[in-house]
Amino acid sequence: MKGSVFYDTGSLDSTFACIRMTQDDIRRAAGMDLNRLGKRIVIDPARNFISWMSPSGLHAIMTGAVGDIVRSVSRITGMKISPNLLDSRWKKNGDPDKGAMEADVSFYIGPNAVAYRAAYKKGTAIDFMQSVPPDLVVEVEAFHADRDKPQRWAEFGVTEMWRLEKGETRLDPPKTEIIGLQPECRRLRRSGLLSDIGPAQISHAVALLCEGNYDEMEKFIQTHISVSPSEDNDGPEI
Repeated sequence: MKGSVFYDTGSLDSTFACIRMTQDDIRRAAGMDLNRLGKRIVIDPARNFISWMSPSGLHAIMTGAVGDIVRSVSRITGMKISPNLLDSRWKKNGDPDKGAMEADVSFYIGPNAVAYRAAYKKGTAIDFMQSVPPDLVVEVEAFHADRDKPQRWAEFGVTEMWRLEKGETRLDPPKTEIIGLQPECRRLRRSGLLSDIGPAQISHAVALLCEGNYDEMEKFIQTHISVSPSEDNDGPEI
């Protein structure tokens, strides 16, 4: 296999590499078990490249913080959620030849979380995940090649995407976007899945967790979520 290699560094100092290849090489790679080679490996047959990312320590901390926030909302509201679905490679329509993507962390929420739990108890969780896309995907730290990630996740059938980036300075909380993916990609003022939590609340809660303030995060979430979803949530299209 031959191809051109592109490297990039994210705002949190994670590293990204991308190899552009021929369609024949992409087809051969799609049949390989890339999980044996490493994490964060993505095959994109539409653009003829294979990419992989090596996350930094802060990247991993922020990813874990989002999982803590989602679980906190679940405890407070009683909303059903799946475990943190880490290192999960999602296949488009269950077909590896149509590409696979890996978010930093993904979740089933509501009815899909209940269905996932039932599948896990029956020993069919892997089959379930190969056929049912997650409701929420979280992307921490975007790279140059990630500009069309919302559109690509929308094609997989995902409902909502959260995207977090480093703050303007080291003292600022991270920047957060909430992006609705169905029926079209548009920025949301609040999450349509998790009790109206907004970008500013997510950013502040992540900052608290990065400092180790778990109790403060829990109190903050409890005072800033809504049990009854609000209307008029749509922002501009992407």
